[in-house]
Amino acid sequence: MVRFKFVILIFLLALPFLVIAQDSSPSEVSETLEHPRATLTTFFTAMNASPPDLATAATTLDLSEVPPLAQETQGESTSIQLFGIFNRTKFIELDQFSNDPNAEEVTINLSISINRRIQDLPPIIIRKNADGAWRFSAQTVASVPATWKLVKDQPVLGELKDIRPYESVYARWANENLSGSWLQPGFLGVINWKWPTLILFLLGSYICGLIIRILAKLIIRLKTGRIGSELSKSTLDSAGNGFSLLTNGLIFGYLAKQLSLPPDPKAAVLFLALVITTVGMGWLAMAVVQFLINRLTPKIADNERAEKLFLPILTNLGRLLVIGLTLLFFLGRIGFDITGLIAGLGIGGLVVALAAKDSVENFFGSLTLIFEMPFQIGDWIIADGIEGIVEEISIRSTTIRTFHDSTILVPNSKFIAKPVENMGRRRFRRLKTTLGITYDATPEQVEQFVQKLRTYILEHPKTWDDKINIAFNDYGPSSLNILMIVFIDADNYNDELLIREELLLGVMKIAEECDVHFAFPTQRMIIDGPASPGLAQRPQ
Repeated sequence: MVRFKFVILIFLLALPFLVIAQDSSPSEVSETLEHPRATLTTFFTAMNASPPDLATAATTLDLSEVPPLAQETQGESTSIQLFGIFNRTKFIELDQFSNDPNAEEVTINLSISINRRIQDLPPIIIRKNADGAWRFSAQTVASVPATWKLVKDQPVLGELKDIRPYESVYARWANENLSGSWLQPGFLGVINWKWPTLILFLLGSYICGLIIRILAKLIIRLKTGRIGSELSKSTLDSAGNGFSLLTNGLIFGYLAKQLSLPPDPKAAVLFLALVITTVGMGWLAMAVVQFLINRLTPKIADNERAEKLFLPILTNLGRLLVIGLTLLFFLGRIGFDITGLIAGLGIGGLVVALAAKDSVENFFGSLTLIFEMPFQIGDWIIADGIEGIVEEISIRSTTIRTFHDSTILVPNSKFIAKPVENMGRRRFRRLKTTLGITYDATPEQVEQFVQKLRTYILEHPKTWDDKINIAFNDYGPSSLNILMIVFIDADNYNDELLIREELLLGVMKIAEECDVHFAFPTQRMIIDGPASPGLAQRPQ
């Protein structure tokens, strides 16, 4: 049991380290974004690399107005388009830009010649953000796609590098084989052919998920040997369903990114893919955790009853852990500041704890049941006036079946605040009774009766020899009282009743052998006095 408690303690203590506390000190600005010149240098160095470092180039863009789920792909495509705009409209001399972190915002004016007429383009603005870093402004990021459409057919200046936005095989096929309204923007600005393509992607990824589910279940059965054969159908089904959804979401999200959708529709589609992926990941993780709990609990629990106690509590704790981590993953992916959220729990957690006082008490009550183990499944307990057999223990409450065959749901906090008497933990069960024999018994008979009782109880295999008290100890109103205190060795209440019956029947047989009789309360009424006046004498 000590080993098991140690494992649980490590498990609980490790939970705070699953998240990273937010540093209260403000973060320093990266040298790559320290001033306007550094930002431009970082951007052009990344784009001129072979292959282009699109992730680094995207850090120079203010993507705060782009939906979080679309920021990664939008940042890469915007970097390529912005680089193409510069290389078709203006030579950039880095030395002409300020290296002062506190400089004014930088505006780069662009123009192109169309049919020998100069046309001004939306300016490129580099601005200092709230975090102290210099980036291409959100206004610039929003205007880049429209500007690219105006300049994409212009020649590259001099010997500058030319990088064109990636065109997927689906886009090339559509441009070569479709025409008319199929190639025109439609609902939410999405080109019409892309909507049915998205539906096909969703159906195709779903079919792939089903196929992978079947293959995964087969491989688990074949490759894991005896362990795989021990897996229940429900565990396999849960793992298969989770793996299927996870695969479905990942494939659909990957294919959707290839369609170069506008930011808002792209964010909506990727949100759907993320929901499918997150549900699948959580479902799969829950199946794995349940399998580990089911497999490890019998090995580290002391007995079957301890296993029945720990298994439901650990299962609930495992589910809460998986749900919590899955929720944190989902919130992080859609743009929530997880470290800030966790740091805010310092104050918010106090408010929640006060608002959910009973739930917190019940949770700590369940921890008390794990570490202290005041009772187990199947024990007969008496707590706060409630008496019965423990049937189930969960994180919030304990189910007790009373001797009236009803069930009572007791909050676990009761077991912290109130004393618990565990009748199932008794090493021996006490039998205390007074044997009253009639006054016509002789001293020799009483002595013989008591001695035979002692011998019988001492020789009985289910009594505690060191705790036997049998003696003639009192004169009752209608009997000679013999006190008998015996401790019975019984594992449960049913065994106790059977042994009590056997002992009491043995007492009756010994009384018969010794020719003594059990007394019962009797009264003798004696009428003695003068006759009442007026009463006629009974004739003789």
